[in-house]
Amino acid sequence: MATQYNSLHQFYSEAAQKINSVRNQIFYKQVDLSLNGKTLLDIGCGDGTDAAYFASQGAIVTGIDPCENFITSAKEKTPDGQFIIATGENLPFADQSFDIVVSKYVLQISPNLSGTLEEIARVIKVGGILLYLVVHPFRQFIENRRTGKNYFQSELIDFTIYGGLMTVKEPSHTFSEYFNQHFLNCFQLLAFEEGFDFKSAEQIGEDIYPTFFLLKAVRKND
Repeated sequence: MATQYNSLHQFYSEAAQKINSVRNQIFYKQVDLSLNGKTLLDIGCGDGTDAAYFASQGAIVTGIDPCENFITSAKEKTPDGQFIIATGENLPFADQSFDIVVSKYVLQISPNLSGTLEEIARVIKVGGILLYLVVHPFRQFIENRRTGKNYFQSELIDFTIYGGLMTVKEPSHTFSEYFNQHFLNCFQLLAFEEGFDFKSAEQIGEDIYPTFFLLKAVRKND
């Protein structure tokens, strides 16, 4: 699933810049702490646009992405950053390596979300901040056109994004996966926000439903 962006990377980057402005503002607003000298990991850094912004604010930036073309672009945008081909399920970093971990529209692609969250809890420092934005599980369920679908059963679905311009495959998830016991043991919730943005989603009829949610949390002592 992650490699599907190799052939779509240029189109995806261009569409993201045009369409994601509303959610970018919501995302950046939550980065309300000084980044100067802070070690920051961007999981699923894409073409490096966000990483470049964080670096401009003084962060020491590391980014991972499974798409080689995205990594090449990220290195060009932030030559002083560290960018590695990797996935969230197997982070190639030591325990408690980062002050801040961010991720935008990536965690929902993980076929092993619990494992990814465990890896994040491992590499983030005690007192460190986790900030992520993902496709809302309700949107995944509602926009799955298959009849007889089961919210509680994960399945791989064709997911339309950017107003129908692209179709990608993503595994469906539940809130219980995002807020499993290990996550609750490791993190204290600081902010949670649901929202909708039909510029990028596939709106079903006249229904209004959440298309994304944002979470901000702090790493607790074990």
